[in-house]
Amino acid sequence: MRKRGQLVRQRSTQILSIGNLLARNLGSHASGNEIKRWQPEHIDAMPLLDEQRLALKANLAVMRCLDVQVQALERSILAKAKLREDYLALKTVSGIGEVLALTIALETGDVSRFDSAGNFASYAHGG
Repeated sequence: MRKRGQLVRQRSTQILSIGNLLARNLGSHASGNEIKRWQPEHIDAMPLLDEQRLALKANLAVMRCLDVQVQALERSILAKAKLREDYLALKTVSGIGEVLALTIALETGDVSRFDSAGNFASYAHGG
């Protein structure tokens, strides 16, 4: 999960870089979800210098590569996590989805090591 988090942050960096280049050079904005759907042809249609298009395409290519790696990690981790009772129990809590349930289950380990809910809350809060 830590590697997944690292790769997701790197993907976000690519999206932000694309957004910044658009803002600086075109005075326009695209949401992260829009950028994720882009293909190189979308970039070719923009009134940019060749070097700027090349930079955007490099960001897009790195973003796509990171997407593939994140998805591969998620598939592998989820396949193993679905066998764990703690993961399944966490998924029943409102507001906890797959990624958060996995993170909590894998980072916490056996919750029976905590004497009380308060001890766990303190651990989870970092105190």
